[in-house]
Amino acid sequence: MPELLMTSPSQANEKGAKSRPQSWFEADHVRLVQEVRAVQTEYPNFTLSLSDGLLVWEGQVTTPWPDGEGQNHPFPLRIRLIYPNGFPAAAIKVIPLSPDLPLHLWGHKWHRWDDGSLCLGHPNLWDISYTARDVIEKATEWWFNFLAFLFDHVDKMPDVGLAVMKARCPANMPVG
Repeated sequence: MPELLMTSPSQANEKGAKSRPQSWFEADHVRLVQEVRAVQTEYPNFTLSLSDGLLVWEGQVTTPWPDGEGQNHPFPLRIRLIYPNGFPAAAIKVIPLSPDLPLHLWGHKWHRWDDGSLCLGHPNLWDISYTARDVIEKATEWWFNFLAFLFDHVDKMPDVGLAVMKARCPANMPVG
């Protein structure tokens, strides 16, 4: 475990740092270890870092996408997950990094907040038992649904689960 994550506020004060509230990952090492294990087991390409005092995962999810000839091809989405200060009571935020998604494709119709982050469920339905692994799984579903809606294979993005496509995807579908 990186030394930075193991330094307690009292140890930081001994080193001359300003006093600050303890983060969730400093206060709950057991939960931190559970989060790291859950993500690294299922999504080993994700990396964990500290950014502006918040823990952040970055990595790529891939959804299989049919090419019209019965073959599935990977269609990747690079995302950043940001743990809020209030985690686990507050939901993890998911920001799509690449490909660049058009700015006008946000709002309830696209399941994106006005800042571009993904809406993976109603905020009141967040549960403290959810992990970053669960969020990555939901982001993968969101990506499939987003593509299906973008390329007019569904009439709307479903609120729960994977979209059921109404037609096969064209072989020459543009790639972001």
